[in-house]
Amino acid sequence: MPSRYRNPQVDPGDGSDFNFRHTVDPRYKTSAAVKKTMSSTLPAFYGFFIVGLAVSFIIPSSQLPTHSQAGIISATSVIPALVVYAALNPKMLSSILCYFGILWCSLGAVILLLIAAKCLSVDQSLGTILFAALSFGGAVLNGFMSRKLKVLQENAAYFKTK
Repeated sequence: MPSRYRNPQVDPGDGSDFNFRHTVDPRYKTSAAVKKTMSSTLPAFYGFFIVGLAVSFIIPSSQLPTHSQAGIISATSVIPALVVYAALNPKMLSSILCYFGILWCSLGAVILLLIAAKCLSVDQSLGTILFAALSFGGAVLNGFMSRKLKVLQENAAYFKTK
């Protein structure tokens, strides 16, 4: 006996809508790319910290005390690394964290460049030159991270408005 109710079948189509259905919105791709780049720069911050401490204790600059050099290197490497680590965690990502990271990295880059310029203008010893070169590298790293945090913050703000 035939069934009283007929189960309608959905027309499977010809498969031409596959590319339309399986596309990822560009903002998710951007967010994933930025997070991948940020996670790959974490070892650079750790390397900057280790090399900076080694240089400040082995070949100290005559212009800055050793503890000041170590403090500057620590503040411009450890704190941005912690901000990056927190920004990579989806539960901790927020616009305030990104703004703090942008501000800290930008100020860190400027301060590193100013201190390096001040030290080099007075003394050109090996320790001062190494500290200035390290400061320049740290400024570039902090500036790069500031830009990546800005892109991540724009994407995070866009996600929350939708």
